[in-house]
Amino acid sequence: MNRERRRREALYLSLYREFYDQIECGEKVKEYRDRSPFWDSRLENTDYERVVFRNGYHKDARKMSWSIKKITKTKDMWVIHLGERLG
Repeated sequence: MNRERRRREALYLSLYREFYDQIECGEKVKEYRDRSPFWDSRLENTDYERVVFRNGYHKDARKMSWSIKKITKTKDMWVIHLGERLG
């Protein structure tokens, strides 16, 4: 089945502090999500312009935005390849 690709402006993800800090300093350049019906529905056939990371769920949580080079999938994981920091 060949579905039409959807375009979305931003993918919003919450992270634990450890992973947020690793991405913020440039140490971590990929973010991973398990393959599941939830993530498959959000990432399959969808082109996101950027990803917005939040450090937790508090209303005043730190945020940062990165461009997305590409999103790939393996048998078990989705891999979000980060580009440049946008803000």
